[in-house]
Amino acid sequence: MNRNIIFLGIVSLLNDVSSEVIAAVLPLYLLSLGSSGVGIGLIGSLSESLSNILKLFSGYFSDRIKKRKIFVFNGYLVSSIAKISFAFAGTWPVVLILKMLERTGKGLRTVPRDALIADSSAERGKAFGFHRMMDTAGAVLGAGIAILFFSLFRLSFYRIILIAGLLGFLALVPFLWVKDVSGKSAGKGLVFSWRDIPPDLKKFFAAALVFSLSNFTYMFFILKARSVTGAGQVLFLYLWFNVFYMLLSYPVGILADRIGKVPVLLAGYALFIVTVLGFAAAQSILLFYVLFLLYGVTQAFMDGVEKAFVSELVDPEKKGSNMGIFYMLTGFGNVGAGLIAGYFWDRNQSLPFIISACLAGAAFFILLAGFYRKRRTIV
Repeated sequence: MNRNIIFLGIVSLLNDVSSEVIAAVLPLYLLSLGSSGVGIGLIGSLSESLSNILKLFSGYFSDRIKKRKIFVFNGYLVSSIAKISFAFAGTWPVVLILKMLERTGKGLRTVPRDALIADSSAERGKAFGFHRMMDTAGAVLGAGIAILFFSLFRLSFYRIILIAGLLGFLALVPFLWVKDVSGKSAGKGLVFSWRDIPPDLKKFFAAALVFSLSNFTYMFFILKARSVTGAGQVLFLYLWFNVFYMLLSYPVGILADRIGKVPVLLAGYALFIVTVLGFAAAQSILLFYVLFLLYGVTQAFMDGVEKAFVSELVDPEKKGSNMGIFYMLTGFGNVGAGLIAGYFWDRNQSLPFIISACLAGAAFFILLAGFYRKRRTIV
């Protein structure tokens, strides 16, 4: 395994320990600040809009100057500063502003980091699967720590978030061992024209954009379970979700290298449809344990595999730029998903999941129609 991939995985693990302590308690924290479903939808999605615009430009400029590490390091630094500030938010609109700052850090780092991973390994499904596994291992640890802090030590939200924010700065240490990999030049410039995007990538963008409209923030999954159980049990469900996400990310990445990215993504989309329909109808804690398990499996089948597939379809001379376009499109889709989910959540808590299933079904058929006859694009 390449050294960059290992140490970037460690960075993500440490960062996610911090992030997921906060993420586990954030829905409950927002409720305590009086946020509605629309507010939660805004926080879960609107902050992504700025992030995904920045992903486009950070990818482009990292191509132009042929340096990735500086963007990745500063992105994690900005996020760490924002996370520790969550502890001092007194209202949910302040949380929204800080969340936008935290997502700004993600916007700076994500595409250059993914391009660095892609440039560091020929086995991209395996490389992205390993990175996602490490990232989610941090999420498992973070969720476990959140349970200890909230249920055992009875710490306040302020103290939990403050400690988690301090932990985030540990993620900066492994950068001492990360090295830039010289890639190809970015060519003529930033690609905005739809005509200039490779045809197969264009097809995948269409499917991924529609699917992103179905993939609203995890906070609604947490709140749906909260409607039938206590806060402590909800944190266990979040941990349960991350365990299966972590365990399957790496083997699914290897599987995608062997049988192709499209079959794995189709399986992920199909399972996601089943999962969200289950959430729409669920009324028992036992069923929620099954559904959060399935939710973790769906994320393992989609997240790292999508990135690996895009990295194979992009123009090699514009890897950062094209991956930035992918993040921008799906990010705007996620904004729409969050707003739709928030609007319908305040009216009927099952409706967001039903609408999500319909949109995911459309994405499934777009992906199937685009790549079913082109076996060469599946490998």
